[in-house]
Parts: sequence; C-alpha cells; structure tokens
Amino acid sequence: MLNFMRQSANSWLIKALLIFLAMTFAVWGVGDYVTNKQGDAVLVVEDWSASYGYLAQTIDREARFMRQQFGDGIDAKMLRTLAKQRVLSGTIQRRLMLNTSANLRLTLSPESLKRQIANDSNFQRNGQFSDDLYRLLLRNNRMSPKDYELQQREEARFEHLSRALSTVAAVPTLMLDDAQRMTSEKRQAELLILDKDVLPQVADPGDKVLREYQEKHREGYTIRERVKVTYLLLDSNSVRDELKISDQEVADYYEENRHEFQQPESRITRHILAKVEKGKEGSRADAEAKIAKAQERLKAGDRFADVAMNFSDDVTAQNGGSLGSVTKGVMVPAFEEATFALAEGQVSDVVESPFGLHLILVEKINGAGDKPLERVREEVRETIFQQRAQEAVYQKSIAFEDMVASGADLKEVGKELNLRHRETNWLEKANLDGARAIEKLAKFHEVAFSTPKGETSTVVELPQGRYFTLRVNERKEPELKQLADVRDDLLKAYRLEKSATQGDEIMAAAMKKLQDKGSWEEVAKSHALMKSQTSELFSMTNFSDKLPQRVRQAAFQSTLESPLHPRVVSDGSKLYIVKLNTVEPGTYDPAKSKDPKILARFGESLGSEQLEAFLTWRQKNAEITINNQLFEKL
Repeated sequence: MLNFMRQSANSWLIKALLIFLAMTFAVWGVGDYVTNKQGDAVLVVEDWSASYGYLAQTIDREARFMRQQFGDGIDAKMLRTLAKQRVLSGTIQRRLMLNTSANLRLTLSPESLKRQIANDSNFQRNGQFSDDLYRLLLRNNRMSPKDYELQQREEARFEHLSRALSTVAAVPTLMLDDAQRMTSEKRQAELLILDKDVLPQVADPGDKVLREYQEKHREGYTIRERVKVTYLLLDSNSVRDELKISDQEVADYYEENRHEFQQPESRITRHILAKVEKGKEGSRADAEAKIAKAQERLKAGDRFADVAMNFSDDVTAQNGGSLGSVTKGVMVPAFEEATFALAEGQVSDVVESPFGLHLILVEKINGAGDKPLERVREEVRETIFQQRAQEAVYQKSIAFEDMVASGADLKEVGKELNLRHRETNWLEKANLDGARAIEKLAKFHEVAFSTPKGETSTVVELPQGRYFTLRVNERKEPELKQLADVRDDLLKAYRLEKSATQGDEIMAAAMKKLQDKGSWEEVAKSHALMKSQTSELFSMTNFSDKLPQRVRQAAFQSTLESPLHPRVVSDGSKLYIVKLNTVEPGTYDPAKSKDPKILARFGESLGSEQLEAFLTWRQKNAEITINNQLFEKL
C-alpha cells in the first residue's frame, strides 16, 4: 500500500495523506482559457464577465498587497505576473462557486440577512442595531444598502457551498493508518547542488540587446495607454449649499433619536502581563513566578505603573501598563469580565487570557449616559443632510442627463447645476497612483478608456447615488519606456534569465549523464561549481533539518527501486538533483487513529482535496474565455 502511494505521489490521494506539508497558493495556468476573443470583457466565466477596469483595479490591489508581503525581494515584472495569475485564478474559482450555488438555489433568506446585519457590532450602538449608523458607515464606504446586502448574500452563498464541499462525512481509518506510517518514516538522500548565485556574472550585453529584451518583455517596461479627461461629478456635495439644516431640526432629531447618542460605560485601565507561550516548556511556570513577584511588589505599596514598567511583557509596559479608556466588546472575554467587575481603584486577582496572566487596575469609571447635543450637533446635522441629499441628487440627475444628452458644453452644465468641472492629469490604464478618489474607480477608468478622443460619455451612475460624465481631451497609445529609465532593471532581469538558463543547462546535462548510467561521483565532478552532499535522515513532517520542502517532496516521491528523481528540483537560487539513498520504515500507533484532533486535522485535509477536485471538475466543464490581447495589457 505504502509503496503504491509513493509511486503515485502526484495523485490526489497522496496529497491528502501528506497532511502536515505546507499549503501553497494554487495558481491555475491561463493557457487553457486563452482566446483571441475581442470585446470589452477581459474574462468571461459562463454568464458572468469581468471588465478591463475591474480586473486592473483588482490586480493593482493584489500587487500592492504582495509588495507588502515580499518587500523588494521580487522584481516588479515578476510581481505583476504573479498578481495577475492569482487574481485570475481566484476570480475564476469564486465565480464558478457562485454560479454553482445559484444553480443549486442556495440563498440567504431575508430574515437571516436582516438578523446577520443586526448582529454585526459595527452597526450597533449600546448593543442595539442602529439603522442610521448602518447607513452612515455604508455611505462612508461608498456603498448603498442594496449593494451591501447583495454582497452579503453572495458571500453567504459562497461560504455555504465551500463548507458543504469541504466537509468529509467520515475519515477512512486505513488511509489514516498508512498516513501515520508514512509521516513517521525517515529517509536519506544524495544531492547534487548548483547555486546559480555563484555562477559567473553575465556580461552587460549592450543597449541594442537590452532594447530587444525590452521589446520581448514589454510587461513592466511600458507606459500604458494614457488619457486626459475633464469630468463633472454629481454627488451629495453638489446639493450641500441647497440643503440647509436648522439648529431646531438638529435638536428635534436629537430628541427623537436620543437612544442613538448614548455613550457606554468606560474604564481607565492599566494591566501587567506575564506571557505564556504555548508549546514552550516551562513558559507557564515562569509566567506564574513573574506575576507572583509583581503581586508582592504591589502589596508592598509600589505604584502599579512602576511595577508594570518593570514586570509586564506587554508593549504597554513603557507607559506603565496603560490601556487608556476601555469599553465592553473591545477586550477578550476573560479580561473584559474581570475589568468590569472591579471597583474604582481596585486591582484584580490573577486573570488568565489567551495572551497569558494579567493583573488589572481600574483607575477610574466613567458611567454610561447620553452624549450632550453640543458634542454630536454636527454629526446629527450630517445625518439629516445625507438622508435628504439622496432625493435631491436623484432629482438633479434627471436634468444632468438631459443636458448632457443634448450636447451641452460641460462647463455650462457644471455652472448651471453647481457641479465642479475637473480636469485630470495623465491617467495611465490600470495605474491608480496619484489619482483622485473617483478617478481610482474601475468604472471611471472603463469609461475613460472606452470613450473616443474628443467625445463625451453618457451620464454614468455609480454606487451610493453618484453620477458622472467625462470628455476625453487627449489620448496616447502605449509606448516603451526610455531605455535610460529602465536600463538597470532590464539588465538585472536579463542577467537573472541568462543565469537561470545557464544553471538549467548544467543540471540538465548532469541529469542526462545519470539517466545514461553515469556514476554519481563522476557526474559530481563534471562541473566545478556543482557540490555533492549526503543529507541527514529526515521525515516528512519534521522541518528542523532545514531541507528545502521541494527536495523533501522529491525524495518521498522516489523509491529504492527507482531512486533517482527524474526532474531537477528548483528552490530559490539553488538547483538540486535528488537520489534516494536510505529508507527507515515508519511506525503505527493505533491510538492516534482514534485521536479526535488528528481525525479532525486529517478530515480538513481531505476536505480541501475534495473542494479542489470539485473546482478542477467545474473548471474543465465550464465555458471560460479570456481576451488574451486585453489580458496581456493589464
């Protein structure tokens, strides 16, 4: 059984058995979906399509997130390519799941949706749902209740189907037994290693070759299509001068909705933390000893703040353990319960939380009560204004559409309707840096880059009752950046590519000699920079040996009957040829097959494989097309 699994190491079964291996983000290739279809949509998944603007904005956001994760350790071109692949993969997966859930008629009932929103603490005041707060927060995030509720229904459908597909009814005991043996098995391998970083540096090929390289690798070295536009925006600010809210109206609203302006009880709090690190032997005993010493100092009359500075493991130690003003719903339950049970000036007994052991001091208690009108006057005024602005904006939008449709000059339209007439700098396709808020919207970009030069768009409605129209004044087609501006980046990328090619060629030649029955020792000496190494014994789940994960996987995909792994393994700057040397059989403990934690963990792994298998099947049977010409420009 085990031997069969090793020989089938690429099958779904073996993946499911490798329950402790690190999970990596699965990137689907785009080759199977690429077509030369023309049109506005870049991606079509069955009856749903994604526009250029939508994907560009999503890819930009993903690229920024990845840059935060990886820093400058990855060049811009590679980062952009990875971001595009991840967005494409994730978008296809999500849409297939949503389409499937719709076909199955999965939905969130109106009652459940209402209950879900009402229970969201972000929309509550004093533990009660506040419709005004709900609408205010959505307005601040440029969403209407209709858009938000549609989003929540989609998310519920997605989560419902994901849970159903990744739930395993029962874990096969035989499979778990064999997995135990395999995960405790130890192996040793012979390695041939080539570090590409020590290969001789590729010479500077000169401007002509670098320009040719730039032509072949335009992504990252091109100024994309650009436009300059003027536009008019109709939103709530466009009617602010027309809607005056009197002090009496503010006072009346405050009295009628006083419950919305209550302030909860708060407590000025300090604490001392002795951290307990899970899994670290002796950590709890050390924490208990530290907190006991802190208690002794407090009983001796030392100031709480001084003891916190000397004993606390929290970042607040430098401020005497000060947490400032604390309200309910902010801290973890155990800490909150203890804090709100203390009298003013009282120090708690030892309180345990997920972070460790605490001593808590309540310095002052500020009781609950109504916020005075003077403190919330402008907040109330804004709430009333926003409620009235929606209707005023809608009424003005009718005149806006009529004037634009009649071909009126935008400046005249703006003057007549009190709309600000704005002119952009150069807007680069899919580049949102330096743009104003509306200019960053995918819809704005979509309209700007689909409107011909010298023409005016129709009036376009945005979420939250906003409207805009624009006129394209200037347009520039994509062009390569000046060589001088990108030469250093080009040279770096060129050298990396040539170095990788050189390393691949060296290792491919070595692999061929080994497959042609050449001796390991002779092949190891065939290149001065190639090193031979025998690994220590390693298991599938113990990573303390620092052996690269891909090398470990290659060894476990090999057998003593066919010890040479057939492919060169790449990990970072290093290339490996792996030959299995020794196998020490694993052990089996029947009790572990009944351990609820192990069963749950194994079930989660099988569930993930089950979900992956479903998505693979959906992918193969779905109608998915990509406009390759537009996708390459993203």
